[in-house]
Amino acid sequence: MENIVVNGVEYAPIKQAKPRIIRVCFELTMPNAASWNGKWSGARDKHYIFKEFPPSRFEKNKENIIGSWDYRWSDGWCACVESTVIDADESRRRKRINKGFCGYGWMVDSILSIGKILDPDDLREYLDKNKQEPPSL
Repeated sequence: MENIVVNGVEYAPIKQAKPRIIRVCFELTMPNAASWNGKWSGARDKHYIFKEFPPSRFEKNKENIIGSWDYRWSDGWCACVESTVIDADESRRRKRINKGFCGYGWMVDSILSIGKILDPDDLREYLDKNKQEPPSL
């Protein structure tokens, strides 16, 4: 890019810095609650897991990082995990209101490993059967 001259003053173009890190927020909801009142006790709270990726790794694995996934249990419960890219300000805001992932962090691990949610035992079996190691995201 060339310098710009305005009123006889020469200005160098501003180079926008590439992001050093991509912040991703995974949010847990339970849209189908097979409880006595049809509601999940954590529905009023926000449940997040935060992950950071170098831009090159993010672009290479984007389809396993950004999206929406669900998991259904045989008793009628259903969990939904949705991920979005967020900036530093939004990350700070969400971290302040976060109530944790309620023990379901294994869902995010599975998503990042194979792009879908399998319980930990099924994930190990899947990886053994397909003779692959989980990617180091």
